[in-house]
Amino acid sequence: ARDRKPANPAAEPAVAAVAPPSPQALAMLDSAIAEGRLADARAMIAPMWAADSAEVVLRGAELALASGSLVEAVDGFAGLTDGPVAARAWQGLGIARLKQSRLADAITALDKAVQLDEGLARAWNARAVLADRQQDWAKADAAYAKAIAAAPGDASMLANRGWSHLLRGHHVAAERDLERALAMAPTDMVVHTNLALARAMQGRYQDAFRNSDRKNLATDLNSVG
Repeated sequence: ARDRKPANPAAEPAVAAVAPPSPQALAMLDSAIAEGRLADARAMIAPMWAADSAEVVLRGAELALASGSLVEAVDGFAGLTDGPVAARAWQGLGIARLKQSRLADAITALDKAVQLDEGLARAWNARAVLADRQQDWAKADAAYAKAIAAAPGDASMLANRGWSHLLRGHHVAAERDLERALAMAPTDMVVHTNLALARAMQGRYQDAFRNSDRKNLATDLNSVG
């Protein structure tokens, strides 16, 4: 057989590099995931994979997390914990571990996340939820304060702290947080019901059903009962 001549790199066609997605495109993808528009998010991310970007891989893991594909989410986040998106990857990994009820692993991941970036609201919120489960109220209060300071417009942080206060029997504090949460998210029925419960636990039954209508009154009555 004749020897094959070495390929001439200059003669081979160059493969065009795919530009990473713009910050605006990533922000739109983030919004779709956060709002639960998962079909839209999948359509948005599909053409982004070719860029081979850590930012895209991170969003892929976030999309898996939002879709309930926890094993896929863990794999995605775990592969990013040493790179440029490490803090957010630890955050996502911690939240996924919390959803898997692997609490020790969740605490480790979330603590690493906030050590790298103290402004990660979702990591602080998840850390506070873990503290609630352990009835470590001082740690829960500190973590909720960090979460709310980092994301003051996020109703879920206030709603979770309100529920934390309900767990402790702090009904006035719970009402205060839940009122603020409901003002931000007036259609959130979980917040609505928990607010009714906070008022009823103070003996203010008429106030408890102030925001109830025919559609949700039976649920509210059952919760308060």
